[in-house]
Amino acid sequence: MKPGSVSASRLRILSVVHGFPPESAAGAELYCLHLALSLQGRGHHCSILTRSPDFGDGTPEFSLRKEEYKKLSVWRVSHRLQHERLSEAYIEPRIDAVFRKVLAAERPDVVHFQHLLHLSAGMVFQCRALNIPTVVHCHDYWSICPRVQLIRPNGVLCEGNMGAGCFPCSLDFSLSQIERVTLLERSRPLVLDELERGERRGEPITPSRRKLWQGIGDIRRRPAVVIRAYQEADLALAPSRFLRQKLIDSGFQEDHLRYSPYGLPPRSPGSVRPDRNDSSIRFGYIGALVHHKGVHVLLEALRMLGNRGIELRIYGAFDPKKDPYHLLLQGQAEGLNVRFLGAFSSRDLDRVHRAIDVLVVPSIWNENSPFVVHEAAQSGIPCVVSDRGGMKELVRHGVSGFHFASGDATDLMRKLASFVEDPTLLDRLKWPDGSVRTIEENAKEMEATYRELIQQRRNGPGAAVHGQPATAAITRSGNVVREDDDLVLKAGGRCRVEYVLGPLGTGRRLLRLIVPVRSDEQGGVFGGRITLDGEVVGGVGPFSAGGTDELRQVDVPVELSRDGATLGIENLGREDGLPYTLRLQRVEVIDLDAGSPPPIPGQVVRDATGWEWQSVTGDVQRQGPDMAILGPGLSEVDLDLTNVPPGPVEVAVWIPVMTKETDVLLGGRVFLDEKEIGALGPVVSLGGEEIRIGRVYGVVTGETKSLRFMNSLVDQGPPLRLRIKRVVVTGVSARVRSHIQDEELREFHQRLHESEKTQDAAELKKHARILEAERDSLREHSRNLELEMAVARGFISRPGVARVLGRLRRVLRSRYRHPWKNIGSCLLH
Repeated sequence: MKPGSVSASRLRILSVVHGFPPESAAGAELYCLHLALSLQGRGHHCSILTRSPDFGDGTPEFSLRKEEYKKLSVWRVSHRLQHERLSEAYIEPRIDAVFRKVLAAERPDVVHFQHLLHLSAGMVFQCRALNIPTVVHCHDYWSICPRVQLIRPNGVLCEGNMGAGCFPCSLDFSLSQIERVTLLERSRPLVLDELERGERRGEPITPSRRKLWQGIGDIRRRPAVVIRAYQEADLALAPSRFLRQKLIDSGFQEDHLRYSPYGLPPRSPGSVRPDRNDSSIRFGYIGALVHHKGVHVLLEALRMLGNRGIELRIYGAFDPKKDPYHLLLQGQAEGLNVRFLGAFSSRDLDRVHRAIDVLVVPSIWNENSPFVVHEAAQSGIPCVVSDRGGMKELVRHGVSGFHFASGDATDLMRKLASFVEDPTLLDRLKWPDGSVRTIEENAKEMEATYRELIQQRRNGPGAAVHGQPATAAITRSGNVVREDDDLVLKAGGRCRVEYVLGPLGTGRRLLRLIVPVRSDEQGGVFGGRITLDGEVVGGVGPFSAGGTDELRQVDVPVELSRDGATLGIENLGREDGLPYTLRLQRVEVIDLDAGSPPPIPGQVVRDATGWEWQSVTGDVQRQGPDMAILGPGLSEVDLDLTNVPPGPVEVAVWIPVMTKETDVLLGGRVFLDEKEIGALGPVVSLGGEEIRIGRVYGVVTGETKSLRFMNSLVDQGPPLRLRIKRVVVTGVSARVRSHIQDEELREFHQRLHESEKTQDAAELKKHARILEAERDSLREHSRNLELEMAVARGFISRPGVARVLGRLRRVLRSRYRHPWKNIGSCLLH
């Protein structure tokens, strides 16, 4: 197997889903289960992360529990969905923190997001930052609809995301205002900006109206954040062509979204269409008894048809004493040959299928790719379905069943009557060969997709061309032990491990170490040094463990002078020679000579303040000598790159976050000329002033002219604010360091080395560890590679804002002398 090849390796696959058996057994949950079991049967390690409504034992919210289900490792996180603000329904920092722990424990080669509902879109950003390939499955419309199904509470169907109009729909009030609020956002977005701040025309609004509009900003920002998360994944999958096109029309990239039909697990030999012994026709409905499923349309059609040797069997949970819709159905069914047979378990599906001749799917909404139709095809049962969504493309009209006009009981009656009038129709309607794909075929396709994405990551700019687990060391000396998949160099004495790098040839390479840090080792100091053929070329840390499990990445640029060089890793500090603890997971090598000669790794090729722009477009303000503010309107700034040498680069952007911005979402996109290379944020203030450093990566070519920033996360999405203080472009793998902290740390270690035999050595070492923790905390805030998302609770008051706006209004009125309505319209001039 060639270096970097993944064609024959055993993959570690982590699937993320909003529910999982035995707690939840709907379509997406069962598909996730069967796909994971099939992949595990192919020799891969599969684990699941899912949300659990409540463990039932009083454990705190967002607790994590690991268990086994059908030989799968299942991580369950408790989440009762008690949101304090609307944004927590799509970005939940506490879920993101749990996800980091699972990543550190499972160390997946690929993450397959089956669903993000009730979880957090921030998990996709974290995988991107950690260079973990990702697949996101689109089982429904959650990515563009907060209510998931593009159906309003009053039963009206939406054709797509309504922007700010989704706000009244999400809260189920003033539904008649949906279109009006949507139009207001498009024509006068500054009015909604004011309402979000609790103002109207520059003046504070009443507390009751402020409460009424609280959360509209979270809904307005949702499309930008969620669609961006789906685009940050390496690949998105849609199980129907209809859903794929709907998402493309809503802003998804066409080449990023692939059609991939569901696979079904094998059925027992008895699950075939039975011989009929009587002349009656048994129609069947299988599914939830809710309004948008259209069961009332089916009953109305049945009443038109009359009791002419027919029977309708309805399978689904039925409780007319508690559910008004069920009571309505019960009334409609009076006098008809209708049987409500309740819910059933998946193991009884064969029995249910043998009891019906024709399956009816009368949905009045755009079903995606309903499993009941796939399962009917597997049993050879003809289907009568609404001519909407993915149902229409699954059933071939006149071949495997019929279409009828959605919601039209008369048309449905005609289709049902055709079975009564022509008894031979049941024998003539047949599903063509290949109508149903098996889960084994699906798993084989997904395995190939995973390997393709992993290989793309390794062969792209800055990707690994050689890698091996840390446990593959050729020599070990000192107290080196293996813990799970980690190799641990223990403190207390000198430890060393060695690896052979090859065959890789000669030239510029980047050594990358993946270093796990465990929360149960909090308080310890971790570090070491790296040698190449005996010469020290870099160091690891030193740093301290935090309160959570995490993976750290250490990059060191080197020059390989011979093929098969020896890489050595020791647990000794580079300057002080002290032995630390050092945990290793993986060693990788990145070829920096591939393609055009890049800048030297770590070399700064462009360093600009936040106001050295080649061009400025839109609502861009200057703050001080070196800071630009993009927004609140859509804005762009361009930085000249004509003198930057070609090659892979890192773009680091200093983003100041202010104390009083806990309700402001900051973010934007970065382009090399017209090619998008990544996103900044979204980030939210934690309540204090700080500098966030966002990093994106791209390849500068000989034709590249500029670096462009835009304060929007998706095309035609709502603009965010983006504050830029500094932009630094460096060779690949450059890391922004806290130089002041590093200098102080070296000084402490020097004093410690000189005084190690004195009585104050322990005190100095204690101070050194405190300083290390402070430095690591500062670095953690500056690492946009591991997305940090914190959503503030509630809205904050802004003392004096009305007074300032009042003064500004008077100045503008006297200066421009035009009729004043509100500050937003004036600022547009």
